[in-house]
Amino acid sequence: YKNKQKSNETLQDDLPSVKQLEDFTNQLYIDEKYTDFIINYILLNYNTRNMDLDLKLIADKKDADKNGNYIYSTNKYLVYVRNSYKTSSEYGTKKIKIYNANMRRVFAVLLGDEKEHKLIETSNLNKYIQERTYEGLGETRVLKSILMEFKANNDIKGFERVSKNRGTSVDVLLSSYSITKKEP
Repeated sequence: YKNKQKSNETLQDDLPSVKQLEDFTNQLYIDEKYTDFIINYILLNYNTRNMDLDLKLIADKKDADKNGNYIYSTNKYLVYVRNSYKTSSEYGTKKIKIYNANMRRVFAVLLGDEKEHKLIETSNLNKYIQERTYEGLGETRVLKSILMEFKANNDIKGFERVSKNRGTSVDVLLSSYSITKKEP
């Protein structure tokens, strides 16, 4: 625990702001790096782990693998369904409605006329995702950047939202991932 705290203290000056992460994600959309956009959008907005991004885009929810992770579209929003994630036995299936117009457009472009599209085709999911995040931060440091801002702003609702999205208790977020920003 003390080693983790010390490690978090050394990270605090190296982590980007949420605004930098948002700008990076928006630029991926502009650059038409659609898979990278989805990865970063989900990490930034839904605070998932890497394995949660092992998912398929599917044309019809009836074709969903009930044990896997997938995204399908309705007339008004996307539905991101996670069945396979680290704490699924404790928190169960997670469903998130995504109303973002850019995500909906990217979903349609990547799926095209196919019945399904695997988002990431690789045997090394962690490396693949890390290489596509802002400055190679990876999932954990993106989360730490977000939590650092929530903590600096005393935003307990932010911690609760991350807890619900991720399937992690607020206590674990505070003890394992939380970083306090040093005052200049």
